[in-house]
Amino acid sequence: MAFKFNPNLDYQNDAVQAVVDLFRGQERTYSNFTIYDPVKYPTQMVTIGGTEENEVGVANSLVLDEEDIVNNLREVQKRNYLKEYTGQLKKNNLNFAVEMETGTGKTYVYIKTIMELHRKYGFKKYIILVPSVAIREGVLSSLKMLKEHFEHHYDGDSYHYFQYSSDRLHELLGFARSDKIEIMVMTIQSFDSDNKVLNSRSQKHLEETNGVKPIDVINRTNPIVIIDEPQTTSASQQRKKYIRALNPLCTLQYSATHKENIDVHKVYRLTAVDAYIKKLVKEIEVASVIPKNDHNYAYVRLVDVKATKTKITADIEIDVRDKNTAVVTRKVVKNVKPHDDLYYVSGERQIYSNMRIDKMTVQPHKSIEINGKEIFVGGVINNFDEDLLKRTQIRKTIIEHFEKEKRLNPKGIKVLSLFFIDKVANYRSWDGDIPVDGKFLTWFEEEYQEIAKKYADCEEIVGIKDPVSKVHQAYFAEDKKKRYKNTKGDSLDDIRAYESIMSDKEYLLSFENPIRFIFTHSALREGWDNPNVFQICTLNENSKSNDKKRQEIGRGLRLCVNQDGERIYGFETNTLTVMANQSYEDFARQLQSEIEKEDGFKFGSIEYLSFAGIPLVANENGKENMTVQESEALYSYCKEKGYIDYQGNVTEELKKDLRNSTVEIPDDFKEYEYDILEYFKKVCGNLNIKDKENIVTYRQNKKLVAENPYFKELWNRIKDKTKYSVEYDSSALIAACSERLYKELIVDGIEVEYTKSKIKKNTTGIEGQLIHLDAEYVDSRSRFLPDIITFLQNTTNLTRRTIMEILKQSGTLYMFYINPQRYMTDVAELINEVLVDFVLQGIKYTKIDGQEFYLQEVFPDEEKTGDLINELVKSDRSVYEYNRYDSEVERDFAKALQLDESVVIYTKLPTRKFIVPTPVGDYTPDWAVVINKNNTMKLYFIVENKGTTKVKELRGTEGLKVQFGEKRFKDVGGAGYIIANKKEVFSKEALRFTDIDNVTQSTR
Repeated sequence: MAFKFNPNLDYQNDAVQAVVDLFRGQERTYSNFTIYDPVKYPTQMVTIGGTEENEVGVANSLVLDEEDIVNNLREVQKRNYLKEYTGQLKKNNLNFAVEMETGTGKTYVYIKTIMELHRKYGFKKYIILVPSVAIREGVLSSLKMLKEHFEHHYDGDSYHYFQYSSDRLHELLGFARSDKIEIMVMTIQSFDSDNKVLNSRSQKHLEETNGVKPIDVINRTNPIVIIDEPQTTSASQQRKKYIRALNPLCTLQYSATHKENIDVHKVYRLTAVDAYIKKLVKEIEVASVIPKNDHNYAYVRLVDVKATKTKITADIEIDVRDKNTAVVTRKVVKNVKPHDDLYYVSGERQIYSNMRIDKMTVQPHKSIEINGKEIFVGGVINNFDEDLLKRTQIRKTIIEHFEKEKRLNPKGIKVLSLFFIDKVANYRSWDGDIPVDGKFLTWFEEEYQEIAKKYADCEEIVGIKDPVSKVHQAYFAEDKKKRYKNTKGDSLDDIRAYESIMSDKEYLLSFENPIRFIFTHSALREGWDNPNVFQICTLNENSKSNDKKRQEIGRGLRLCVNQDGERIYGFETNTLTVMANQSYEDFARQLQSEIEKEDGFKFGSIEYLSFAGIPLVANENGKENMTVQESEALYSYCKEKGYIDYQGNVTEELKKDLRNSTVEIPDDFKEYEYDILEYFKKVCGNLNIKDKENIVTYRQNKKLVAENPYFKELWNRIKDKTKYSVEYDSSALIAACSERLYKELIVDGIEVEYTKSKIKKNTTGIEGQLIHLDAEYVDSRSRFLPDIITFLQNTTNLTRRTIMEILKQSGTLYMFYINPQRYMTDVAELINEVLVDFVLQGIKYTKIDGQEFYLQEVFPDEEKTGDLINELVKSDRSVYEYNRYDSEVERDFAKALQLDESVVIYTKLPTRKFIVPTPVGDYTPDWAVVINKNNTMKLYFIVENKGTTKVKELRGTEGLKVQFGEKRFKDVGGAGYIIANKKEVFSKEALRFTDIDNVTQSTR
């Protein structure tokens, strides 16, 4: 099988466009340079165009000035609701950042960005800089996998890529000479000191690069340097110095966890929370394996070590006795200092006698010593039988695996489980040349064989009858005798292990490959990003690594694929089970803390930019969103009102007012309080990691589907597939566009602003007071005029003839000479706004003869799972025993329908299965409902739940899809279409409908 990639994912294209638009106005150009030392190689010549010239290299060339780039940067940041940069930029220090959560296609995005930058501006030279061998191998694998995809997407345009090696310096000359897209992948360690070959001046190395210092061959190409994981790759000033030596046109930095840096300007942000809400990654569930009611060991776990200038303390977790009741409470966190006696800390429990804290340290690792035994953060001594716990983790992982296979194998989805271990001997060791199974492998095979017997008759599971020796595979570094060995993840042996992982990536997803369980070393964790990992079980014995929860789940967050290589969406399929040896609450708390620390996102807090982007104003000219400045004003109000404290943390006052529906919104924002209240509700909650205890299994309501006449009638009314056509009068479009341009288009020339300020000094600092400002326009008529017709053709999809008529009739072409780029951009925007109105008026839906949605494809009779607390509402009048909701509006609507006896049928329509095609993408309405009107007639409805019933207030394509959906049911009939934000609105609208046979007619 081969992966299939979707080039039209909005969030990925937004990230690409954010970078591309930084260079808006840049000409498509390049420059040349000589790539040899004329003193040492005076006869070095090549023939170009029939004449001999010095050997020529091809370099990127940036012709925009700093002011243009700053203006573009601000526009991009404003569009993406980021703090706008107010300073100046230097062309020799351009650094931009894209923040994307792990698993959302970061590598795909920056490779597509390369293709777009070349297509639009002609930039050809790129370096991808990575922090480790594992990530390098992953990037190389992606470049190989995506090459054909992008060739198809860019009409045959392609890239050449290679891995930098100090043994192949001659490849640098090929990189420099090429006039195609060149991508060089290298680790930061390959050149981060003067003694590395790339920085060498030795004769041996100079001879391989025509007498030019190797790094100078690169820096003369003025490459765009893409930095993967900059928080590691360019973490030190030393590394930044060597990156600058590459002479980058700019750096593009991609990570899920950027550190704040005033010299790096963020242009796009997709946080862990954003990715989860948009279902771009798997949801997480935690299956805990923890002992209970066991106080027979002197249990100690190190939580943290903290140091100040005067003291050092530690938080430890121990079992504590209440002196009055003698009741022992397990795992209580206590703060201790050096030389503390745990006998007294534990409430004088005898089992802790003679246990003292010997010493504490925070460097190089946080640790404490108890009676000479060192414990690192997360480490435990005297715990419950560790072997028993780990064997239980293995057993539970196998059971979870089989249960997922029962559900997912019939859908063509292979399930993989991943075991991380830190000691190879626990999997396999050697007695001379004879392999000996380690305890983990022995336990796995024994447990697998016992559990497999219980699933032997389960035909849904592919490979259930395979022998246990066929279903598991190990990926470890190997020595020369092919024996597994422990590793740190960065050796030559590790490289071979990564290559094996990458080469097997697609084959592991095929049912033809019997391997379903994988054992690998924790040090190789970064090499694993297989999308069909559904279970992760970490069996480490050594706590020194102190792996973070985010690292632990990161290898399993990607959305899965089926046997055709197609990405499958939805939490119902994409659930990652983490087999943890700690409670769900502890796991969730630790993961949440890491996201807050690494992303700068604080749960339960509000930032001054938090409200930017909320829809504010709807009028005949369209919708406006809250600006950064307005967000800051609302943030200040929240502080004054006591809804947040001085750090932005949500207070009990806001929570109380939300519960009592008494939140006060400023008058300036009163009309738009719904979205503000929804944001308050969201920020008062926590990251939703599902508790395994709340998961329920449910199936189809077979009796309703098979026997209920109202459901049968409903289905017969809505099951037809439809298509649309768009008709409009070209002459009318030309007239409307030209009139809009004539009335609204204003293109200013370039102006020079003059300001004069008084400098005031006071105890708070130096301030400036503006005392004079004026501006004057300068002659900006461009001598170079870009191809405006092709530009508008690409951005509007109109014909060249139509575009020429619009421009000619608008009488605005003279503005093109004043400011060409501004003119083209504004014209495209205005034409597209007019075009949308024409499409809405001219679209018509019709049935596709002989094509309909099949009931069992839309509502398959299969076992489903969901979270009873956070995503399901029980129903006895729906296709399934529970309805899955995606918002509080849907939840409340479903509950209200269940209580209404006049509603005889209601069911959630599944996304991507019941589809209405629209010009802006496929659309699935929320509900199909049948009501009994006055006990005399049945009315059939399609219902869309939104936070507002005003279509113009909906964001982006969301509002357009709703309008197209309404048109579909108006044109084709079968059911009425209602937009409702609550049950009362639906009931009121439903009363307006009178036609029993075709409820597309109403009394309105």
